Amino acid sequence: MSTNETITSVTPTEIENILVTETGVGPETIRAGGGTTPLVDLGIDSLAVLQLQGALADRFGVELPEEAGGWTVTRIVAFVNGDLAGRR
Repeated sequence: MSTNETITSVTPTEIENILVTETGVGPETIRAGGGTTPLVDLGIDSLAVLQLQGALADRFGVELPEEAGGWTVTRIVAFVNGDLAGRR
């Protein structure tokens, strides 16, 4: 991504891909949750959530709260998109 590019929204697939890259949890596990299973129930521990928080902060400038480990992919997408929409 260039520094001039403005991200206006993210998709569930983008969040899933970040989770796979940052947490080491297999894509089949993440996708099996269907976006509605809390991260902790997918086997994503607190260290992995910290990695996700760092990746989202770096890529999108969005800081997830500490309780994000109990969130679903769908909730994370909504949070990130809400934060990004507030910047427009």
